[in-house]
Parts: sequence; structure tokens; C-alpha cells
Amino acid sequence: RGAGIFIASREGVADHFALLLRIRQGSIEELFEIRKLIEVQAAGWAAERGTPAAIAAIERVVAEAEAALDDPAALARCDAAFHVAVAAAAQNGVLLRIMQNLLDLLASSREESLRIPGRAVRSVGEHRAVLAAIARRDAQGARQRMWEHLDSVERAIVQRFRSLEDARSGNGARQ
Repeated sequence: RGAGIFIASREGVADHFALLLRIRQGSIEELFEIRKLIEVQAAGWAAERGTPAAIAAIERVVAEAEAALDDPAALARCDAAFHVAVAAAAQNGVLLRIMQNLLDLLASSREESLRIPGRAVRSVGEHRAVLAAIARRDAQGARQRMWEHLDSVERAIVQRFRSLEDARSGNGARQ
């Protein structure tokens, strides 16, 4: 009752932090398996169900991202907003809540991933391609573009982690 943030149970908090720790310890591939499962379908539903206002909201986010390419913090906010806007356009409240929670887990790594050379421009271009398919009401195309986007981001992040690990372990100097 009342207002504010309340912890319902210690177990829920512990589970959340355990998941976050697993993500940081190398389950990026598992996270992206789930993202592909959820977000690919969300893009298809957005193409099928999205209202003109919902599609216009995705367009505004993409345009804002295009204007923020030199500002990693703003671009990270736009990136998250894009994925939430697609989920909102899918018109499934459960999906939207799942996406919001999933994106919260990614918040700390989002800005870092957008600092990978060339990643920001590529991500915004991929968002533009997803939007174009949604606007054409091409559900299959929207699913394909979203899958390609998520796969591209996953490969960039995994490559970045491997490069950092190699540098820490000294393997980078031997290659």
C-alpha cells in the first residue's frame, strides 16, 4: 500500500541479482537466445498490430537516435526506447513488461556496447530497417530484420568480451 518501491521478498531480489551475475559471467549467448525469441516475435506483431501512433512513436525514437550518434548516453537511452516502443506496438502488455525488465538487465552494458567502433551507426541503421518493415506491415520482414539486428549486436558484444579477456590474459599480445 502507499507509494514507493517495496521489496516483496528477499528471494526475488536474490534471484534478480543471481541472474544479473550470470549474465556478467558469460551467459551473453543465453540472454540473446531469449532476446531473439521475444523481440523477433514482437517485431512481427508490431507489423501486424501496430497502430499508426505506435509506429510513429518508433519513428520518433529512431530519428532521435540518428541525431544522437555522437552522444553514447543519449544513444543508449534511444536504443532501449526503440526496443520498448516495438514491444508496445506489438500490443501485448505481458510482452511489454518482460521487455522493460529485460532491458533493465542490459542497462549497464548498453552504453558500453554502443562505444564499440562502428556499432552505434550500425545499430541505428538496423533499427531503421526494422522500422521500415514494420511500417510496410511486413511481419516476416520485421522478424527477419530484428533477428539480424540482435545477432549483429550479440556478435559485436561477444567479440568485444573476447578481446578484453585476451588483453587481460596476455593473449592479445601473442596473436
